[in-house]
Amino acid sequence: MKANLGRAASGALIFAGCLLTLAGCNNGNSSQSTPSGPTPPPGCGTATANSRVYVTAGTLTSSSSPTNNPNAIFIFTQSSILNSTGSISPCAQVAGPSFTSAFGLALDSSANMYITDQASNTVQVYGASTNGSSASPQRTISSTNLSAPFGIALDTAGNIYVSAQGTGTSSNPNGAIFVFPANSSGAVNPTRVIAGSKTGLDQPAGLAISGSTLYVTNEASSNVETFNLTANGNVAPLRTISGTNSGLNTPIGVSVRSGFIYVSNHGTASSSPGSITAYNATGTSSLPVRTITSASSSGLFGPAGLALDASSRLWVGEAGPPGTSNNPTGTLAVYPAGANGSVAPTTSVTGVGYSTWAVALF
Repeated sequence: MKANLGRAASGALIFAGCLLTLAGCNNGNSSQSTPSGPTPPPGCGTATANSRVYVTAGTLTSSSSPTNNPNAIFIFTQSSILNSTGSISPCAQVAGPSFTSAFGLALDSSANMYITDQASNTVQVYGASTNGSSASPQRTISSTNLSAPFGIALDTAGNIYVSAQGTGTSSNPNGAIFVFPANSSGAVNPTRVIAGSKTGLDQPAGLAISGSTLYVTNEASSNVETFNLTANGNVAPLRTISGTNSGLNTPIGVSVRSGFIYVSNHGTASSSPGSITAYNATGTSSLPVRTITSASSSGLFGPAGLALDASSRLWVGEAGPPGTSNNPTGTLAVYPAGANGSVAPTTSVTGVGYSTWAVALF
């Protein structure tokens, strides 16, 4: 999704994924965060792992008008989600004038929050204890040709991987993956850029890192690609998951755990609904080994953000049905490990902003 355009019926894009994102999964990263760093905002538990869930979502622009662009980070304790139904309130909310379209979200090992903002074409970093509606980033990263950034993921060295859906230059007409050094700040040149005709990138959205492999969802061409984590330039992917039988349909979020690749498929219209598909992380098959469908019992509502916890439960942010301007329910659903078919979530809560996109766990 390009900034300020909302969710188009054609699928022109917003994840993240846990991440990213966004994303715990650090917007897709399969490594669980370790307890360290600053204390979280008051009421959000302690600085321990497996305790919080972060999402990016829209807020009310007026007393009755929601925005589908994610302009806030909502933080919940995981226990409040798992032990609740219906509408709940976050323990903290991060918003401010610096971002209005945060489609990607990742967390480092200290629970500092990294977001991509399409409105300003930047990556912004907020401290773990940040809370309030007038938050200022600790760092802002910008770069020439970084256009419409979407997904974000961090490797174990802290390097920052960003998917950019904008054209930027003629060398990356369909998007690119930028890699920035850890602790980058200000105007920064990327250390590497994956882009070009050989890459197959086509509006790259969600990013995930597992071991030495980078996983990318391509929203426009409805496929998933893998690259060596050190890839640079116009290089072909190691593997592409694609085709009619893959079940992929406007994929956004991606996460990897316990030998499986999980993908949230946002869908393109009410007649082509969303789903969650899972694939073997090894081999070359494009056939899903499990599919959670959007039948009435599963309640999937335009899935976007996706993260897996240490128990392999799926945390899914629902961004609303394709072709509509927003998701008035702002839903976050949790599915049991190994869920397959038309399976109801173990819990589903509303009040999680509007058009819930990226999901990350800590």
